[in-house]
Parts: sequence; C-alpha cells; structure tokens
Amino acid sequence: MKKTFITVFTALTILIGTSAFITKYNNGIAGYAGSPGEATCTSCHGGGFSANSGLTITAVPAFSVNANSDTEYTPDSVYQITIQASATNFSKFGFASQILNPSNTNAGVLQNAGTGVKFLNIGAKRSAVHNSVKTGASVSFTYKWVAPSSGDATIYAIANAVNGNNSTSGDFVIAPISMPLIAGPIPTPPVDTTLTVGLKENKTNALVQVSIFPNPIKDLGNISYNLKKTGTVGIELIDMRGALVKQLYNQPETPGYHSQIINLNGIASGVYFIKTTFEKQKVSQKLITVQ
Repeated sequence: MKKTFITVFTALTILIGTSAFITKYNNGIAGYAGSPGEATCTSCHGGGFSANSGLTITAVPAFSVNANSDTEYTPDSVYQITIQASATNFSKFGFASQILNPSNTNAGVLQNAGTGVKFLNIGAKRSAVHNSVKTGASVSFTYKWVAPSSGDATIYAIANAVNGNNSTSGDFVIAPISMPLIAGPIPTPPVDTTLTVGLKENKTNALVQVSIFPNPIKDLGNISYNLKKTGTVGIELIDMRGALVKQLYNQPETPGYHSQIINLNGIASGVYFIKTTFEKQKVSQKLITVQ
C-alpha cells in the first residue's frame, strides 16, 4: 500500500509540474522582448530549425516617413500595432513587444490588448505578450498604443515558434526586430478663418472656458463652457481633413456655465477636433478617441 501511495504521489507531482510548465509557456512572461538590457526567448527555447521565417511590425494608421527617411508618429495619436510572425515547419507562435523611449522606459501607453494578448509590467517597462499560443502558418498579435506628446520611441518585437511538445526543446526563436520612431508635426486644427483656437479668449468672446474631459475619450466624455449671453451652441466632431464626422450637439442656451455629455461610441480610434460654435465664434480643440 505504501509503495502504491508513493507511486501515485510521484505521478501527481510530475503531472502538476508538467501542467505548471505548460501554463507558464502557453502564457508569455515579462523580461524577454529583446529590448536593451533584456534577454530573449533563446534563454529558454531553442533547438529547432526554420528555413524561412519572418517578423514584421505594422501600424494603423500607418506611420509616415519624412524627407530624411525617418519614420514618424503623430504625437498623442492612437495606433493599432500588429506584430506578424511566420516560420516554415512551425504553426504555433508566441511573442513579446515593448515601445520604449531613449531612457529605456515606456514611451506612451500600451492598451486594449487584442485577442490572445495581455500586458505585463516589469520595472519601468510594460510588455505586450501572448496570452495563448496562436496557430497558423502566419499569425498576428495586436495591441493599441497611445503615442507620447514628444520624443523618440522604438518598437521592439520578438516571436517564438514552438513545436508543441510541452517543453522548450525543438523550438525556433525568430530574431528580434526594432522600429525607431521620431515625433512628427503636432496636428493643427483645419483651416477656418473664423476659428478661435483652443481656449483663446478676449473681451468680445461670448463663449469662454471651453474644456473637454477626459482626453482621450473611449465612449462618453464631457464638454463644459461658459456663455455670456443667450444663443445657440453647436458642437461637432471634425476629422484631420476638416470633414464633419458627427454633430454632437446643437441647442439654444442661456447665459451661464453649461456641461454636455458627448457620445463617441463607435467612433474609430484616432485624432480629431471638437469644434464648439456660438454665433460667429468657434473654438477648436484636439481630441483623441480610443475604442
């Protein structure tokens, strides 16, 4: 009986250990994105071979390229980052990615992890890693990035092609890549000869103290303002080309402080302008939406 108990206990120990191992490596871990000072997946995985492999970084909206061939991001904009991996002889993949500034800390904010992706923090770095192994000849991992207001940034990415044998042997680590970025021009409101930009005020302005909260907005936000006389207030969402995206409000108001809820549910992530109009006065403010 004692021998049977020892045999069962040993089997359970092996099973629990194996399960912990599978869980650990089916879910990504922090500290192996291949950024400066970090290790890579080769610290554990290896032994496999792929004759043809690839790893790419793309963004929506696409990054621009300036006259000096520098890749630019638009400050304070929201991008969907996609890391795509492939390797012949493999059909299961994990990944890790970070976006860091020259001080090797987070540049902007990683958020809205896509399917099979989660975020982990280690020190001053936030990593996007796989939450579950993805299957296919070529797989994609996505997350959203709110770009910083200024400064250089670099996107780091690495991927691991695994053979599914529940160990780290026989796997193939796709070489890490990086994409350096510089801050591009700050967006300006569409040209409007009657426009009062931001919170510029003078003694003749009847519309003052216009503010938006929060910013970025996910679904619902709030715009507040103060009127010095009676009139009709119009609030519009304008895209970067100056085109009307949505009429948010258009009602007569009395003098005093007012606050309106603005509904941006269903509006694509990106940079817009909120234009608040009162008689001939217009106030335009940059707004970031995150979905």
